[in-house]
Amino acid sequence: MEKIIQFSGGKDAIVCLHLFKNDPDITAVYVNTGAAFPHVAEYVQKMCDNFGIPLITIALESLLQIGKKKTDSLLI
Repeated sequence: MEKIIQFSGGKDAIVCLHLFKNDPDITAVYVNTGAAFPHVAEYVQKMCDNFGIPLITIALESLLQIGKKKTDSLLI
């Protein structure tokens, strides 16, 4: 069973990532809202690489596009 942890790069998230670093079923997810400094996304990737945890990065812009498409189809 795959487990997902939301990873923001903050101190609390780093502790959680460290606690699960030996779990082969863990995947980290980072939602890039565009509000953080540009280097945060690089830092998040680096931390996951250091712990050997796969990372999925989701851009807020792509989520908004998906939501817009769903809304458009509901209005038709």
